[in-house]
Order: sequence, then structure tokens, then C-alpha cells
Amino acid sequence: KDYMEQAEKRYLHNASKLFSSSREMGEAIGVDHSTVLRKLKKYNIS
Repeated sequence: KDYMEQAEKRYLHNASKLFSSSREMGEAIGVDHSTVLRKLKKYNIS
């Protein structure tokens, strides 16, 4: 579980640098923007 969470956190952190909005990020990675927002909040990524 810890490994998966760390991988997800790294992935989202990198994606947050590439995209200017949660909607863009969600479209690019294939999830709804509300899921992106929830995960960003979970990992304290802004």
C-alpha cells in the first residue's frame, strides 16, 4: 500500500507541473477532475 501511495503521489506531483488545471490533468490521465482534486488534497499537492 505504501509503495502504491508513494507512486501515486509522485505521479500526481509531476502531472501538476505539466497541467494548469485539474480538468486538464484529469483528461490527460483519464479520471474525473473531482478525483484529481481529492487526490491532490490527500497528498497536499497544490
